[in-house]
Amino acid sequence: MKRIFRAFALWRYRLPAAAHLVVLFARAERLVTPPPAPPPERRGDVEHTCTTVLATSPLPSGGGAGGGVDRRRHYFFGTMFLGAVFGRIRGRALDVAEMKRFANLAALAGYFDDLVEAAPPPAPPPAGRGDAIPQTSAKQVLHHHESSVPRLPSPRGEGPGVGPETYGRAADPSGLAIHLLQQAYTDVPAHHAEAFRENLLCVFQVETEGRQRKLPAPTEAEISRLTAEKGGCSVLLFRYLLADELSAAEHQAIFEFGHFMQLCDDIFDLWHDRQNGTATLVTVWTEQGDLGRLEACFEQQAARVGEAIRQIGISAGRRETAIQTVFFLVAVTRVCLRHYRCLQKKHGTLPLENRRQMVVDMARWKFQLQVVAELFANRSKQHCESSYRNIHTRRNRP
Repeated sequence: MKRIFRAFALWRYRLPAAAHLVVLFARAERLVTPPPAPPPERRGDVEHTCTTVLATSPLPSGGGAGGGVDRRRHYFFGTMFLGAVFGRIRGRALDVAEMKRFANLAALAGYFDDLVEAAPPPAPPPAGRGDAIPQTSAKQVLHHHESSVPRLPSPRGEGPGVGPETYGRAADPSGLAIHLLQQAYTDVPAHHAEAFRENLLCVFQVETEGRQRKLPAPTEAEISRLTAEKGGCSVLLFRYLLADELSAAEHQAIFEFGHFMQLCDDIFDLWHDRQNGTATLVTVWTEQGDLGRLEACFEQQAARVGEAIRQIGISAGRRETAIQTVFFLVAVTRVCLRHYRCLQKKHGTLPLENRRQMVVDMARWKFQLQVVAELFANRSKQHCESSYRNIHTRRNRP
């Protein structure tokens, strides 16, 4: 009886979260379909432009992330997932205007990623021209006005650098990148504008400096910092598009969530990152044959996200439903990790050069059914019991 009650305490939050995601992804499936050519009166329509970019943005040639993978779905579905998590935390879903802002920023992220992969960064502009900026240490990037928020620990070189505006103008003569960037600046509420620009610069520098590809190879500690920095700052950019105030506890939770999302992304992109020569924790540990270390890191970061969300001063229902929304990503990535484990068991080692075996396409029914099974699996018993204890401990506090 106790086990049944514990399962009920968990599923009262997981079922609403799952149902909400099903509806969101169904809407995303329709929106990601390439739109028809716009009529003359809509050619300057930002909404149509964003949808067009998400549906038809050019993918880089070669073995990059776009090689055979629908990057449009990756960005748009990821945006919808972020909106679901943020909506659960604040207690109400994103409205149409907020989703438009998210769509524009997702289009900007996808478009800049393609530009960066397609061509090297241009040379820094002369001093005093363009938007030349000092490449500050990430420790100096202020993510929030409260001093309790930790600074990012990734060092950067000093001297002039190239900002996103200069890069966009040089790498994209069509002007679409700058259009999306300026629209993103316009969309940000005034009280989040400075933090948004600082985090955008942080993400841009990680993308363009190529520190994960330089020789000598970066250390595991440096790669770990890059993973947290890129993922945390990227997800915070979307949060800054919402007008709601951002507390220190929520800031930390979203940063941990972004770190987790980046780790999940690296797990799925293992084959592509190796082809591009990009060093991630996933490429390093799998090349060493240490899949167990990767699985442990993944589970630890997933647990950290849950604990960070529970530190936010919101109701137990909102906290636990947000955590169960994140659990969907946990289940999806566990399926990918289990696939790697099966390959290692079958071959004795991972066939890292075999694209057909290594790339896990979640559009296939085979993997989708495994995700459903993972959501209902008994292996989540420990998570269930921890969630049950957490809910009732807080509920019984004076």
